[in-house]
Amino acid sequence: MTGQQLQAYALASITTDHESTTYEQAIERARAGMSVLIREGSASKNLDAIVEGIVCNQVSTDNFAFCTDDMHIEDIQRKGTIHYNVRRSVALGIPPVTAIKMATINATKIYGLEHIGNIAPGFMADIVVLDNLDDFKINRVFKSGIDVTNWRAPKYDKTARRYKNSIQIAKLKPDQFVLPEYEGESYPVIKIIDGQIITEKSEVAAERIQNELQSGNLCKIAVLERHHATGHFAVALLENYGLQRGAIATSFAHDSHNVIAVGLNDMNMCFIL
Repeated sequence: MTGQQLQAYALASITTDHESTTYEQAIERARAGMSVLIREGSASKNLDAIVEGIVCNQVSTDNFAFCTDDMHIEDIQRKGTIHYNVRRSVALGIPPVTAIKMATINATKIYGLEHIGNIAPGFMADIVVLDNLDDFKINRVFKSGIDVTNWRAPKYDKTARRYKNSIQIAKLKPDQFVLPEYEGESYPVIKIIDGQIITEKSEVAAERIQNELQSGNLCKIAVLERHHATGHFAVALLENYGLQRGAIATSFAHDSHNVIAVGLNDMNMCFIL
């Protein structure tokens, strides 16, 4: 939202925003008195656009901090979370100390966490010691004053019963994946935007749907209730997913974590589920 809607949003005591995908959105929220959390996660990659705007326009970063808003374990292992945001921001032109402040004291001020975010008497000793301010290689890590540099997370039993049989889906048939009837010459399509969690509305002529599915330009997408096998079910068209054959499904789907399936034909989608 922008303009008067955004002003009303801020007036309702909404003080932070992590949904900005462009610099223009971020700066409008900052000017409305909101604190902006620059998001860089696995699906939402907004840091470059916002930080480049901050650097280009020489904007104060006092009201900016970082967040990830969902990051896969593999991405955390490969490049880190807020650590990556700091390094990437410096590479884009943010001074190193400024980037560190955005990751630490700025965030604590935004959320009123008075006991952390600074290295001083009376503050919790959560400290990361770096080798340098070029590649930000971590030397040591302290948590509440205790050196946890070599700490490793305990392994968990992947075979434990509590991790199994959590997906309960009603019995399916291929004809359930038929698109619902829609009045009009064109059919609505969900268009994925690369590197974003937002989507756009697109359209396809009704008579071209099958050709577009066969060519891989479009896919079908289905959402299935998976907690109680109620049979609740919805089907739509999806663009820019990139699937060329077969089908794929996942229960990693915030916030309800129902099952989402994508495929090129009804048989494949039914089979994978």
